[in-house]
Amino acid sequence: MDVNTVFLKDMPFMLSVGKDAWDRENKPQPVSITLRVNNVKSIHDAAASDDISQSLDYGKLYKSIQSKLGNPGGHDCLSDIAKQVLAAVEVPETSSSVEVDFPKAALRAEGGLRYTANWDKDPDVTNVHKTLQVLGIKCACIIGVNPHERREKQIVVVNLTFRSTFHTKEATGMEIALDHYHKIIEMVVKLIEGSSYQTVEALANLLCKQITMQWDISEVEASVEKPYAIPSIGAAGVCIRRRRSLYEKTDFWKAKAQQQPQQS
Repeated sequence: MDVNTVFLKDMPFMLSVGKDAWDRENKPQPVSITLRVNNVKSIHDAAASDDISQSLDYGKLYKSIQSKLGNPGGHDCLSDIAKQVLAAVEVPETSSSVEVDFPKAALRAEGGLRYTANWDKDPDVTNVHKTLQVLGIKCACIIGVNPHERREKQIVVVNLTFRSTFHTKEATGMEIALDHYHKIIEMVVKLIEGSSYQTVEALANLLCKQITMQWDISEVEASVEKPYAIPSIGAAGVCIRRRRSLYEKTDFWKAKAQQQPQQS
């Protein structure tokens, strides 16, 4: 299958998007945007003829995006930005993806937020797949089985991923995360710093349980890394994806409720 993609990578903007890291509204913040337009027929035509007039004018596309995002009143959230970028794409019958990086969105998330929206078109329907990632939540806690790990707190790095699809209920959960990521991050930090687990698996499971149950989110993925676990590598860790329905099973939580060890 032939693949033809035009992309504009890492477009920098200063935009007012929701609340900033200090929970203030209407404050311009750095945003980086990457757009990919797939299945562009003009790429095939331009490649065959070496004629620039046959290609998609990405300079014009970039100027159109700049115009769309020049709203002095700001933007409600990252999804609003993605929609504005998509509106600049005037190529019919194409699939597109927009990635919006919000690197200074939260004080405790060093990697910021990343919102990705994929529009997959077919002759009958357009499916929209959306992802929100909260990246680089760093906390110190007691975790591990070795004697030195039980004596001193060590840094763990947590990444959270929320997914949705246009025609499923998961969209509601992702929108909740998008609206309340400051409070979700605050909850995650408190949970980690107050924990004393032996395994990253147990810590990751705790985070999934609390996020899905307390915020009525149907599914979340949690990655937990220990950068200092093995000195010769970047990090060791686990990544798990859990649905709220797992934790709604009373018998499961009767068995698990007493398993969280208390920090000494």
